[in-house]
Amino acid sequence: MNRDIFIRTLCLIFTFSFFTAVSAQQGDLILAANTILLQLWFIVSYGIDGFAYAAESLVGRFKGSLEHNKLARAVWYNVGWGLFLGVMGTLAYALFGNQILYIFTDKADVI
Repeated sequence: MNRDIFIRTLCLIFTFSFFTAVSAQQGDLILAANTILLQLWFIVSYGIDGFAYAAESLVGRFKGSLEHNKLARAVWYNVGWGLFLGVMGTLAYALFGNQILYIFTDKADVI
């Protein structure tokens, strides 16, 4: 288990570092824009991780105590709330994308 998480973490670090390095080679403007995209990605991924941690905890608890009804209900609640928040986040980005980007920078050429 620890090995898998370690490999996952190494892959994530490599991917983000590679993305940043290639962006830097493209110039300052591309680097700035991609840094904002990366920050938005981190916000979403932390939200997804929160749901994953909650689901892991609840599934382990209910599976271990053989409470299959609670297990099924916890899974469906997690999926439902995850879907709802995913749709809300997508709508927020679609409707208020420019306003969200201006939180990160006031440079119009970056946006």
